[in-house]
Amino acid sequence: MIPVVCIAGHSGSGKTTLLERLVPELKGRGYRVAAIKHTDKDVEWDHPGKDSWRLAAAGSDQIVLSTPSRVMTSTLVGKDLSLDGALRFVGGDYDIILVEGFHEAGVPRIEVHRRELGRGLLSDRHGLMAVVSDEKLNVAAPQFSWDDVGGVADLIVRKLLSSRDDVDVGLFVNGVPVRLSPFVAQFIASTMEGMVSALKGVGEVSSLDLWVRKKSG
Repeated sequence: MIPVVCIAGHSGSGKTTLLERLVPELKGRGYRVAAIKHTDKDVEWDHPGKDSWRLAAAGSDQIVLSTPSRVMTSTLVGKDLSLDGALRFVGGDYDIILVEGFHEAGVPRIEVHRRELGRGLLSDRHGLMAVVSDEKLNVAAPQFSWDDVGGVADLIVRKLLSSRDDVDVGLFVNGVPVRLSPFVAQFIASTMEGMVSALKGVGEVSSLDLWVRKKSG
């Protein structure tokens, strides 16, 4: 599975600001970065009257808007997803996923803290990977100042990216990710690559996406 880091913190602490700085820092080091943001508010991804908005209003379960520079998708889910559910919508061609919100998910967390808010840390000690703060706190996790985004990136690389396996395999069953051992991941990757490579016109396989859905009845 692709490594995931959650940027946690109270409202107004600067979570998005840290993400805005981490993304170019990691991309500048050659890593492919995806980002997920969780919000409790229901927002429209397009303006009323636009074609994609009209298709969504008509009841389409998924809309894909393809432009010359990017592709945007809107999927009707009917409920608030967990982080595992949201990860299913991220493709596999990334080195790391940075998440804002979902602070209760069991993934490594970097908490953003500001003294002016007058509040303690949102995270418990378990799973706290680091703290970015404008004051020294009594925690065992590494602490970084707001100016040291390079140090935060160094920690992410050292803890999550420096010893990764040569192949990434993401398996979701009924929308829930299944954690695979390195042996099983390598076995699945080698088996599927061998089968697909034998198909006419496929050529060299650098990535492979496969989904299976049983039809009712």
